[in-house]
Amino acid sequence: MRKILKRSYSYLREHRWKVVYGVILSLLNTAFGILSSYSLKILIDDVLMKNNAEWLWPLEFVFMGVVFFGAIFMILSAKVFNTVAAKCMLKIKEKTFKHYLKMNYEDATTIDKSEVTNVLTYSIDSLGDVLSSGIPMMISSIISIVLIVGVMIYIDYRLTIISMFVYPLLIFVNNMLQKIISKEQDVYYDRRQDVLKAIDDTVKCRDEVWSYNLLESVSDEFMKKARALEKSRVRLMVIGEFRSQASWVLIMVPYQAILYGIGGMWMIKTGNPTLGTLMVFSNFTNFLINPIMRLVNISTDISQAGVSFEKLDTFTDRKEQKSDFDYASDSLASARNLSFKYKNTDRNILSNLDFDIGLGKTTVLWGESGSGKSTILKIVGGMLETDEKLKIHDTLSSGDFIRSGNWAYFPQSPNTFDGEIGELFKMINPNISEERMWSLLEKVGLKNYFDSKDGLETYVKNSESTFSGGEHRRLCLALFLGYDAEVMLFDEPTASLDKNSADLIINIIADLRKHNKTCLISTHDVDLKNIGDEVIDVTKK
Repeated sequence: MRKILKRSYSYLREHRWKVVYGVILSLLNTAFGILSSYSLKILIDDVLMKNNAEWLWPLEFVFMGVVFFGAIFMILSAKVFNTVAAKCMLKIKEKTFKHYLKMNYEDATTIDKSEVTNVLTYSIDSLGDVLSSGIPMMISSIISIVLIVGVMIYIDYRLTIISMFVYPLLIFVNNMLQKIISKEQDVYYDRRQDVLKAIDDTVKCRDEVWSYNLLESVSDEFMKKARALEKSRVRLMVIGEFRSQASWVLIMVPYQAILYGIGGMWMIKTGNPTLGTLMVFSNFTNFLINPIMRLVNISTDISQAGVSFEKLDTFTDRKEQKSDFDYASDSLASARNLSFKYKNTDRNILSNLDFDIGLGKTTVLWGESGSGKSTILKIVGGMLETDEKLKIHDTLSSGDFIRSGNWAYFPQSPNTFDGEIGELFKMINPNISEERMWSLLEKVGLKNYFDSKDGLETYVKNSESTFSGGEHRRLCLALFLGYDAEVMLFDEPTASLDKNSADLIINIIADLRKHNKTCLISTHDVDLKNIGDEVIDVTKK
């Protein structure tokens, strides 16, 4: 608990004066709450019991005003605390998101996209409660409790002692029911995941459902999981409602009966406490519940935050991509005695490999699938690390690896963001001209398509679904060329394409030689191999 609060404070420290401001607003709400309760005592003892009718309405207006401004202060306090929490979470999200973008390539490619989504949304968002209600609410709640109890003791210490017994019982019942609710929530979340998985599996295997006539069995299985989910949801709602009613029916009503019974006997016998005092104590007790329960519930927020911090740490513990490469003037890359194996594997994908890749040339990495040519491409691009210091593998051979150049990588399965085609070009290269955009679209054979739409304002959405496979890759290639890198790395650029699209891409890459571009291509396409100035046969490594 202390560790989580300390970590929370490390995020809140930058906004500590705003937190202090929020605490002051919260305490003003407490002060006005005390005034509103005490005005009830004055109303009964000094106005109604003494027939001072002329003070009735003025006091009522004062009461309403005090309640109104107390509520305003509470709303403002909540706004301050939640605004601070939002700023902290935005900072955490920014840092985590950038870490993911800079993450070691091998680690990044093994992370399931659902983990990225969960960490950047659910895990960080769940920190909101401890950031807004943890330290800020703990401070304001403790001070509020001290103020309220102090006023209660000042008014009547005997009734204060009677009232104090209600809170341990209230906390005990609340904690007991909260444990039941937490267990049921776990069941609910598990069943919801079962339903989501059933949906995902059905979408993924829809063709198989039709092919194998599985409609009824798949539907029955889905409904079985859906019914279990709804049953858990109903149970969760009923337990929650039982908790709210139990606090009142089983605790507060008996407490008030005891308070009025004992206090009433004292009042009849001695005239002290007064009727107004009895009424105000009932009010104070209800008013005191909020800060006490906030303190109790903070432990739940801290527990949830601990889980979220653990997931966040697991995610961010993955090392960032190394970028401090040395550069050579006469070659893109050279390697001597280079070996490499992926994590959690026993076999070297590369063993004692020597190669030199010249600048201003088109070099082809030739070999069959699984020979390691794509691995070499990613090592040259700095996406995979071979430095012993980075611990790719303890038995990694000591290789002399030097990389140089302003590079860009064209993957085997490229993708695009959604957006206007002109804006996509600008996102990649802010200095690109419209003339250059049209030239590239014409080069990849898509100028007529965008001419027939809204030109450079044509919105591209789900490119891989909107276009054929060849058109999609040609569109991605146009954007790639718009970056205008000096060194271009192509990973199987013609794989799985029809001959027309493959020939067009080969001609475009061949044309890059005229512009003194350095191209490194991994392929097993003979036509692509033939345009290379140099060929490195990876199968002979």
